[in-house]
Amino acid sequence: MSKNPLEKYAKLYDYLKNFSVYEERNIAREIGVPSPTTKTKNENIDYIVNICAGLKEPSPRSNKGAPTKSLLVDKKWLEDIRSLTDQIREKETYRESDSDERIHVSDSGHTLRFGYGSDLASGYLDSDPASGKFCLVYNRKGSIFSDISVPKNLVALHDLRRGDKVSGYLRDNADGGELAQVESVNSLLPEEVRSRRRFEEFTPCFANEIVRLGKKEPPLRALDILSPLGKGQRVLISGPASSGKSYLIKQMISSLTQGDANLDVIVLLLAARPEEVTAFRKIVRHGELLFTAFDMPERVQMQVATLAFEHAKRQSEYGRDVILFVDGMTDLVNAFSERARTNENGERWFSSVEAKRFYALARNFEENGSLTIVASMRTDEEDARIQNIYKELKSAANKELRLSLSLREKRIFPPVDFARSRSYNDDALLSEAELDCMARVKKSLVDDGALAEFYRTLAETDDDQEFLLRFAAQE
Repeated sequence: MSKNPLEKYAKLYDYLKNFSVYEERNIAREIGVPSPTTKTKNENIDYIVNICAGLKEPSPRSNKGAPTKSLLVDKKWLEDIRSLTDQIREKETYRESDSDERIHVSDSGHTLRFGYGSDLASGYLDSDPASGKFCLVYNRKGSIFSDISVPKNLVALHDLRRGDKVSGYLRDNADGGELAQVESVNSLLPEEVRSRRRFEEFTPCFANEIVRLGKKEPPLRALDILSPLGKGQRVLISGPASSGKSYLIKQMISSLTQGDANLDVIVLLLAARPEEVTAFRKIVRHGELLFTAFDMPERVQMQVATLAFEHAKRQSEYGRDVILFVDGMTDLVNAFSERARTNENGERWFSSVEAKRFYALARNFEENGSLTIVASMRTDEEDARIQNIYKELKSAANKELRLSLSLREKRIFPPVDFARSRSYNDDALLSEAELDCMARVKKSLVDDGALAEFYRTLAETDDDQEFLLRFAAQE
């Protein structure tokens, strides 16, 4: 038995070490660490763990001392800290009931330990329509696994739904691992999710709140002014191959995962190369990343895609603002093509139904919360089926950003052809002054040189308000 009571908090230590010193100070201040700006990063981490372990009392909030670099603390960080602390406390309680039991599942020939002093099993709840059985699906080492079964009684007890991210302890069964105890659901305690409403019960409405992209990524201020992103929109980023679709999505994700603490970011990568997954992992710091490799069968691509959309629904059921990025929709279409049927006219039945079914999930809620979907799709495909689906998605989207290969080649970013792009209901997102500026700027963008000059002017100003004043003075 260890004499150090903090050894069992190793996972919490590891989690806190991922933050910068400035983020650490902000978290410490929120937790109740006194004078965090006078302490080193490691000192703040140690104090935070001591408070979570109940060995030190949190201090009342004080504004004394040097100010922190940023006052923004993502609520999810605090939720993660609480969840890790609860895991450790629950783990000790559970071990007392059967301290000799050791749990394992097989992963590519290696034995992995879960629960009882080791890692917790975690994955997205899925179901098999044929058998009615439930399982947890999870990414590990670039592969997809679904070898953890979930008893129906646990599903019923906690009102678990497909796409829920579930963590818990395992027991042995004939097929491998079986969930024995639910520890958390979507980073919340099980009792906190049992009263949630269902996605279909919320009332959809038009987007009426803007998501500012240019706060952390200044080049994206062009989108804030000329094509604002609204919560609950269906956004289609279209363009030929190598026009910068993935890069633009990365920049948007980078901005959002550093900015609004009230946004839940989910990223879906289908048929991705290993290096692409690595690049996205570095960007999705405080969001969720689901992915499949390019060499995985279509049924796996389809399964993970479905789970990503279902998980986005689950998160929005808490009244949260959720943004799901799909890079790219073309791979989603290809993944579902295995199920495509041919009708009496020789046409592929899948061409619009399945793709639009997912895309149509995006909506703003009158009650609270929203689900925004930002998807990319290639437009230079010769496949008539993909072209038809592009047309269908274009008709369903309330915002399209058309990317230009020529702008990308000229290193003009973002390479958006605003003349061919479109957006609906902008008057609900922008002020009269911003709408007037948008109209005049778009009118002035007669060629690539004008767009480049517009971007230079943006770079010379610190915020949109300064730009609006400068632009008005030029008229």
